[in-house]
Amino acid sequence: MRLALRQRGQLLVAGIVLIVVIALMIATLGYLYVSSERSSTMHGQSDAAYFVARSGLEWAIYQRSQLDTPCDATPAGLASAGNSNAVGAGSFTITSATLYPSPPAVASTLSGAGITTTTPGVITATSIANFAPHGRIRIENGAAPCFISWRRGANGTTAATHAAGINVFQDDQCLVQSRGTVGTSLRILEATVK
Repeated sequence: MRLALRQRGQLLVAGIVLIVVIALMIATLGYLYVSSERSSTMHGQSDAAYFVARSGLEWAIYQRSQLDTPCDATPAGLASAGNSNAVGAGSFTITSATLYPSPPAVASTLSGAGITTTTPGVITATSIANFAPHGRIRIENGAAPCFISWRRGANGTTAATHAAGINVFQDDQCLVQSRGTVGTSLRILEATVK
């Protein structure tokens, strides 16, 4: 009789351990499923927020190029307080609009040996102060200060060799920043509007 009670006690302990192991496995699988769903939702919201922010840039490009909306934060400007719009499940806000070149006017000339090749490299200039952080520069018919990541012959212009001392200009352009939000996801994009 004692042997039977001892075996039943061992079976009871083994049964409890088995139930605890199965319960832990179910809890772990549930946690993994919920985490996967949350991650998938966040990824989808992040993608949607990108496209909502892109919509904000397209809106700003239209406002600036077609309606001559000022590039500033005045009540009538691109970055005014009311420039938020709903797009699908999200919304965009134009958070900043900065006109470049910033005062004082951009004044620079090519230095060193100028640009002697028609392949990308470094454009060394006497100054790069007040130029926009990205956008187009115009060069009339290394080492800092310089422009990098540039492309010769952009927008249908002809690639050419330029000597030292030639003026470097930047036409007026508006640097716009758009913030897109969907759910808890936020994406910020920037573009230059001519």
